[in-house]
Amino acid sequence: MLIARIECHDNPSNLIFALVSLTQFHKSRKKKRCICVSRCACLWRGSGFSGRAATGLSSETGKRLTIAPLALSIVHGSFRSQGFPVFQGFTRSLPVLFCLRSFPLSPSYHQFAPPCGVPFPGARMSGVWPRSGALCQNDTVVRLQNRAGHEMSYETRYRNKMKTEPHSFSPIRTLRKARTCPACGADAIGFSSDYPSNVKPFSKKTLLYCTRCGLGHVPDSARMLADYYREDYAKTNRKDRSVDPETYFSEAHRESSRGMKRYFNRARAQINRLKKHKGRFNRVLDFGSGPGYLLHTSQAVEPHAFEPDLESKKYLDYIGARQYQALSEIPQNYFDVIVASHSIEHLVAEELIETLRHLLGALRASGLMLIEVPQGGHSYLHLGGVRQDPHTLFFTPQALVEAVERAGGDIVFADAVAKPLIPRRDTPIYTPVGSDFNKANRGGLTVICRRPPDGE
Repeated sequence: MLIARIECHDNPSNLIFALVSLTQFHKSRKKKRCICVSRCACLWRGSGFSGRAATGLSSETGKRLTIAPLALSIVHGSFRSQGFPVFQGFTRSLPVLFCLRSFPLSPSYHQFAPPCGVPFPGARMSGVWPRSGALCQNDTVVRLQNRAGHEMSYETRYRNKMKTEPHSFSPIRTLRKARTCPACGADAIGFSSDYPSNVKPFSKKTLLYCTRCGLGHVPDSARMLADYYREDYAKTNRKDRSVDPETYFSEAHRESSRGMKRYFNRARAQINRLKKHKGRFNRVLDFGSGPGYLLHTSQAVEPHAFEPDLESKKYLDYIGARQYQALSEIPQNYFDVIVASHSIEHLVAEELIETLRHLLGALRASGLMLIEVPQGGHSYLHLGGVRQDPHTLFFTPQALVEAVERAGGDIVFADAVAKPLIPRRDTPIYTPVGSDFNKANRGGLTVICRRPPDGE
């Protein structure tokens, strides 16, 4: 006998449910198992809808799990990891992952299933992880994929306890000290939330949100960030820094690592965008360079790198980059191209405009600066399943544009370059207005800007 159960906390008007044939699973197992569809991705949390109310669920025969009369789509792909079968279905806007957790048939199987309407313990917002406890060891890692199709398996912190969205938003009545938005400068800090990660020291921080541009930021983070990037960042997030530089930049090493391939592909795409806007790769500064993916790929005549991570120094030495450890060391009116790829969101929030202004001043009159940041619109989007720490600035498209313009930059290109769409919240605390870019619900927020002509 097969027993199946699915729980869904999604808005049924937005979700296209998947049709899962449990019979095929039953035939593929050597022993009879109770197949439990433990929980669907929690993408729309407003309705409290439960799959238990749907028709066609047979716990007696288990021949097929069908959710009707809602629209259905056939589950189209699968991969296995750690012995867990994982199927991928589709909503109208982005992939949804379903994880089928099998365990021996038990007369008391109801005790293992989460109650109707109760969030799955330790569940990821973009997918389903096995439950901890009797059914799953705490060190089990299930390699799911995020919306960009990248495998997510980040050591202990990214196991079945990963947190990637705030639990709740609270209106702010009073602040201990007057604050304006670090991006747009408006006196519109109206909401706060918990930090969207379980990782210390970030998990103890609070996010503040601007209701005008949607920016979320961590206030007063200077000391925490200085300690973290000097000592912990590379050790925690970059396990590949033990590889010698020659091997690190080799084609074979690049092809053997999905992460390396992603970084180099991103660098090539950024270089091509800059070349389309007549960017010249003579004097190039990579702000937040890491080991130098972009500098190595661009073959810059004169490579420069701003990188506080000491673990990256040997790689930057290998490619001949001049290195800076402080913003004041970066020369002014000097560079043809500056790239800040996934680095601006790591700044101390109160220093955002000052940093952008200094970088714009470092450009030559004809120079271009490319900034790319992840979509950070927690204020109106569900961003579950994508790692959030150690970010301190969570940009919406509008917030990114207004920050650059406040710093004195002229925008020549703005687009969200990531393909997957992100679902919107039913009850946003910010509503984007204005350009199509401002309203984008995709990631990879990218702008190319230049310093205004002298005299303006």
